[in-house]
Amino acid sequence: MRRFPAVVAAVSLFAIALTGCSSAASTNGSASCTREQSSSTAATDLVTVTGEGGSEPNIDVRTPVYTSQTEFVDIARGEEGPTLVSDTQAAILDFVLLDGVTGEVVATTEYASSGNQPAIVSSLYGALPGLEPALECATGGSRVVAVLASDDIAPDSAQSLGLGEDEALVAVVDVQKVYLAKAEGTEQFAEGRGLPTVVRAPNGQPGISFPDHDAAVPDAAVSEVVIRGDGAEVAADDSILVNYTSVDWDTREVQQTSWGAAPQALDMSTVPAEIADALVGQPVGSQVMLVVPSDPASGLEQSLIYIFDILGIDDFNA
Repeated sequence: MRRFPAVVAAVSLFAIALTGCSSAASTNGSASCTREQSSSTAATDLVTVTGEGGSEPNIDVRTPVYTSQTEFVDIARGEEGPTLVSDTQAAILDFVLLDGVTGEVVATTEYASSGNQPAIVSSLYGALPGLEPALECATGGSRVVAVLASDDIAPDSAQSLGLGEDEALVAVVDVQKVYLAKAEGTEQFAEGRGLPTVVRAPNGQPGISFPDHDAAVPDAAVSEVVIRGDGAEVAADDSILVNYTSVDWDTREVQQTSWGAAPQALDMSTVPAEIADALVGQPVGSQVMLVVPSDPASGLEQSLIYIFDILGIDDFNA
């Protein structure tokens, strides 16, 4: 019987909802990310997985399976692309969890053929900490088999899944898609025009530097590409995943940011025209700065600077 205990619900709660929001850049996110395998496979060797990657797998477990140390191995590796490098990163994951002693399925996701929404992987890692090293540097299209030691399963999750003391958990995870953790591409020459400069922390989080505290706000919305990515171009009817920061031009204070929390999904058909104009046509991986002057007549009391990192494109409405 298929069950959806708290460990699955926890991941679902972090699914990214659509919103109509009123230094040198790395050229390859996987360049410094090396996919490792467990030094021991005694436990994972007891798990046989068949079936096409991306669809619900057939799993046979030679029970009982015990391990004092979490093990993981790749059944399939995805093609080159964004890799899982951050616990605040978004991905589309499906998985089947089995009791290591009985071999029975204790939880599984829907394995929907379309319409899967991305979720922040920290939700899964919080429930099953052993999956964090098991999925580190994984790419979309990968299938990973992991056997989690009891110490690598959160107590609440073990109880929810009906696991006994010291019981292992078998996990088969299909990494359907991984989204960029930050903008990646080619740094663009700043055009000036009295606009602020974008600076970045090592994790890619942007900040704003003003060349002149008394610089005048542009009379109309103006955008500038800071990093040009090399992914697919955003279309006018796309839904995209972004990290963003908005800063008040006058006070220099951050008004909102998704950094440190969760990326946001934006529907290009419903966002304000200034945002759509700035992002449509830009390739995935780009970082775009947008300055929108105040317009009290339309309810915008502040002049705002937006910094968008375009992390991926998807049809979240499917």
